[in-house]
Amino acid sequence: MRKGPFSEQAIVDIPDDLDPPSAPSTPAIATRLGIIHVAWDGLTATGTAMPTDFERVKVWMADPLAPGSAQVVDSMRAAETVVVGGQPYNANREFWLTAVDRSRNESASSGRVIIATKPLVDTDLIGKILNGANIIAGTVNAADAVIANTVTGNLIQANAVNTGHLQANAVTAPLIAAGAVTAGKLEAVLIVSNRIVAGNANGARVELNSGGIGMWNSAGVQTVMMAAANGSFAIRTALSGARVQLDANGLRAYNANNQQTVEISSATGTASLIGQLSSGPSGRRIVVSPDDATDPEIRFYDDNGSTYSRIVAPPRRNNQTNLEFHSSNYWLAQSRLTLTEQLFKVSYKNDAGAETFIVGHGSAIELREASGGGRLLLNWDGSAAIWGNKVSLDASGGEIYLFGNPVRVEGALWVNGNSKTFIIDHPVRDDSYLIHATTESPHNGVEYWGSTVLDDCGKARIELPSYFEALTQFEGRAVFTTPSAEVVTYPQGGAFDVVGQPGQRMFWLVKAIRQDVPPLLVEPRRDQVRVHGDGPYKHYSRAF
Repeated sequence: MRKGPFSEQAIVDIPDDLDPPSAPSTPAIATRLGIIHVAWDGLTATGTAMPTDFERVKVWMADPLAPGSAQVVDSMRAAETVVVGGQPYNANREFWLTAVDRSRNESASSGRVIIATKPLVDTDLIGKILNGANIIAGTVNAADAVIANTVTGNLIQANAVNTGHLQANAVTAPLIAAGAVTAGKLEAVLIVSNRIVAGNANGARVELNSGGIGMWNSAGVQTVMMAAANGSFAIRTALSGARVQLDANGLRAYNANNQQTVEISSATGTASLIGQLSSGPSGRRIVVSPDDATDPEIRFYDDNGSTYSRIVAPPRRNNQTNLEFHSSNYWLAQSRLTLTEQLFKVSYKNDAGAETFIVGHGSAIELREASGGGRLLLNWDGSAAIWGNKVSLDASGGEIYLFGNPVRVEGALWVNGNSKTFIIDHPVRDDSYLIHATTESPHNGVEYWGSTVLDDCGKARIELPSYFEALTQFEGRAVFTTPSAEVVTYPQGGAFDVVGQPGQRMFWLVKAIRQDVPPLLVEPRRDQVRVHGDGPYKHYSRAF
C-alpha cells in the first residue's frame, strides 16, 4: 500500500493555563495521643467538587506567635486524613490548605484553624507531691482512697481547698478547730444584707452583689462594672470629661470637652482617632494631624526633630479637591507637588522666593517660571512651544535636533559654529547621503537667480521681485551672468537689462544687501559688544 502526500499543516496555539483552582474547604483538625489529625472532605470552600485539572492540596502549618514560620507538612490528592507529630505539648499550631492544579497554579488559602496537643501524663508531677490542683474532679473517692485521719491540716497546701471542693454541709462546727477563724481572716470585708463590700461602703470600694462586681472611686463614681446577668463589663477612668472607657462595644477615649477622640470597635475591629498621633516623642518621627496644623496634614520629621516634610490636604480651590506634598516646612527654598482633580503641579521656590513649576492638565504639560520670564508648553496633540526673553538650547558638545515641516524661526537667528550644513538622501545613489554647507558673508544679504532667452535683437529685460527695491540697499548690488550675456545694466527700479547673442539662453544671479536691518559689526573690538548666550547660540548687542 502506498501512502499519499501529507496534507497542509494546521497550527493551533494553546494558551497557558493561568487560572488557579478554587480554594479548598477548611480542614477539620483534632488531637489524640499527642498527635494532630488533619482531615479534608475533598471539596472547595463553597462545597463544590474540585476542578478536573486538580492535582493536590498542600497542608500548611505555622506557629501563630512566630511570623514567617509557615511550612508545608503534607499533601492530599482526595478526601483523606493526614497526621502531624513531633509538636510540643500545649503549643498552638495553625493549619490551612491550598489547592494546586496540573499547571502549578495555586489557589488562595482555605479557612484557618488552630489546635494544640495535650500530654497523656502530666510530666510535671513525676517525683512531686500531689496537691488539690492536680486531682481531677471525681477521680478520687474519699471512701475508697483516703484512710480516716490520714489527711490533716498540715498536709493540705495553702489555698488548695476552696468552696467549690466542699460538699454541702460537709464542714460543720465540730470540724473547725478552735481559734481557726479570726477577725484577721475577715479584715476589710463588710457584709451588709445581700452585698459584700471591701473599702468604704459609700466611697472608694470594691463591691460584690447580686448585680455583679463593681468598683467605685473616692468620689463615689462607678469605674468598673461586671454584670452577673450576661457577663458584660465596663471600665472607665471617670464618669465624664477626659477619660478612657472599655466595655463590650470596644475602647473609647474622651477629651476634657467630652469629645470622643479614640474609638476601637469590638464588633468590627476598626479604629478611629481624632487629634494628633505621633510615632515618637521627638527626633525622627511621623506625626499625623499635628495640633498646630490648620488643614489635615502628615509630617515627616528629620533627625534634628524640628524640620520636616509634609503632606497637606488644603480646602477645595476652584471647586476641586487638592493634595500637596512639601519637601520642607519653610515657605522658601522648598519643592512642592500639588495634585487636583484636573491637574498636577511640581514647583520649586528658591531662597529669594522665585518659583519655577511644571503643570500638567487635560491638554498639555507646561514648564514655566512663575513671574512669566520663560515658558515651555508640550501639548497632547504633539505640538510644543517655547516662550522667553532668551531661549538657549545647549547640548554640551552633543547634538540638538529640531523636527518639523517646516521649522519656523521668527526674529533674528544667530548661529555660532564652524559650519552650517544640511543632509538629505542622495537623489541618485540609495546608499549615500548628500551633504551641503551654507556660505558666509559679512552682510545681511539676499540673492535671486534665474534664466531667460535673448530675443532676436539679442536683448532681454529681467524683472526682479516687486519688493526688491524696498528690501535692499541701492549700493552694493551685483549681477552675475553666463558668457552669452555681453552687456548688463545696474539693477534699479526692480529690473535690469541684458544684451548679448540673439536667441541664446543666459543665466543670471543678483545679490544685494538688506536695508531693513542694521549692518553687521564684522570685526568689533571686545569692548564694543556684549556677547550673550552659551555654546553655539551666542549673539551680540552693542555695548554703547
